[in-house]
Amino acid sequence: MNIDIQDKFDHLDEILKSKEFNKFEYETVLRELYPYRNDEYFKIAMKRLRQNNDIIRTECTMQGRVFQKKYGYAGDFELIDKIYTEYKSDESTHTQWDEYFHTQPGAIAVRNRKKYFIAKMKDLYFDGFTVLNLASGPCRDMYELFQSDTNKNFVFDCIELDNKAIEFSKELLSRYKVNFINKSILRFKPEKNYDVIWSAGLFDYFDDKTFVRILKRFIDQSKNAKVIIGNFAYNSSTVPYMELIGEWYLNYRSPDKLIELAIAAGATKNRITIESEPEQMNLFLNIN
Repeated sequence: MNIDIQDKFDHLDEILKSKEFNKFEYETVLRELYPYRNDEYFKIAMKRLRQNNDIIRTECTMQGRVFQKKYGYAGDFELIDKIYTEYKSDESTHTQWDEYFHTQPGAIAVRNRKKYFIAKMKDLYFDGFTVLNLASGPCRDMYELFQSDTNKNFVFDCIELDNKAIEFSKELLSRYKVNFINKSILRFKPEKNYDVIWSAGLFDYFDDKTFVRILKRFIDQSKNAKVIIGNFAYNSSTVPYMELIGEWYLNYRSPDKLIELAIAAGATKNRITIESEPEQMNLFLNIN
């Protein structure tokens, strides 16, 4: 038995079972455990910990939802929508955990991403404006865009592999005309040109090779389109929580790395800018 790891897991178990949540102790023990994440004993101990703590295993909390992956993949449409709307459990013993979840830099950055999208679409809009939305998810960002400006005729084509996400989005956007294409982004090839190609949270699941291959396809197809790709940057304060508790893994990239990949995909450096939301965690590769 690895005594050092087990001592930390015993402490984590006490924190999870306590009626009074101690944020500092929770984050400290996760940071201390993070270096051991690939250790075989760590994996066994974490499995045991989950079995004894529903709040990190089941849908009763947001962090449990992240781990559970209800639809079979990380960051599903329902989870993202609950982050957008800051969903909290009605059960008092679970509410504190959901409140903590929503104060995490990652969750804040996701909500800021929605605001960024709305502002960017309004800023770029002109009559006849067309947008290709890659992996559109719950479409809460589009819904709020439409709600906030009823005088503009936004035209969206949304590529989404998850049929349940499309069903959810169609109901949410029932008052608006939006075209959904049920297809994997890995096989999708656009049949027309767009003014903007937007991807909020897809490319940080790609390795570098796939990132470049998919981006190149869209750059080559719509040479005059503005391409905007969201990608998380590494944040040491939230990654241990995301990975150890939620088993939510991303390919974090720096501004320089995003520029490097964009150039590899065929973009010229003078066309590339990197923007971010206020948390400086969700970066946006802009190719003009």
